[in-house]
Amino acid sequence: MDNVLSGEHGGAEVVDLSQVTLGVPKDRFFDDLESAVAAAIEKQLSVLGKAGAKLVDVSFEAVWEHNDAFGFPV
Repeated sequence: MDNVLSGEHGGAEVVDLSQVTLGVPKDRFFDDLESAVAAAIEKQLSVLGKAGAKLVDVSFEAVWEHNDAFGFPV
């Protein structure tokens, strides 16, 4: 991200996606998405999965009550 914003073009590190596990928290993060955004996200998750990344559904359900209690006032 820094390279993109700064205009510098450093070499990108090659990552073996079969060694990558990504947690995908759909609760709240995927609520009320426009259909085009939801489709783009699902497409990219599919690309990552086909490239070997392990996609795991995760939930932050236990965190939301605490977040709602203090997240916005802070």
